[in-house]
Amino acid sequence: MESILVGFQNNLGGISHDIKHLQEESIAMNQKLRNRKKLEKRLNAFLSNVAIAPGTVNGIMETSPNEYVFVSYLIELNTLLNFAKQPANVEIQFKPEDVESDSSNNNNNNNKKNGRLNDPRKSL
Repeated sequence: MESILVGFQNNLGGISHDIKHLQEESIAMNQKLRNRKKLEKRLNAFLSNVAIAPGTVNGIMETSPNEYVFVSYLIELNTLLNFAKQPANVEIQFKPEDVESDSSNNNNNNNKKNGRLNDPRKSL
């Protein structure tokens, strides 16, 4: 009887370990999802400022350069190009508060306290 209880206790211990492991994986996956959503918002904002609308492309290609509307298409294109040329707009800056680090990863936590992070893209 005692051996059955010891075996049962060992099985419960193994199950408990498995549950903890799954919880840690779930937390890590949720963290990665939050980081990806933050990155997605920033990328969408950037892309909305640099993407050339199909109407603009068609307008430039199909409109005579002598027409006034052609100039408006060029002005729109120039605005997009000027935005894309600015290094601050092209580089996606990561701040410690933008990227959540895994609380079980001591190296990232120590770097976060110092205002630095290991490559944040690794957690994406």
